[in-house]
Amino acid sequence: MCGPAQGPVWSADPTRDRARNAPRGSGRTVRPVTTTDEYDGKTG
Repeated sequence: MCGPAQGPVWSADPTRDRARNAPRGSGRTVRPVTTTDEYDGKTG
């Protein structure tokens, strides 16, 4: 249940998936990271 539940969530928000993968090697996506962190915490 954990797998399929997270699948659609990441697919529905391509920006979140990119924002988390971009900062790994790019410091330009630092802003989206904060938004993603707050969004993830609020969405649980």
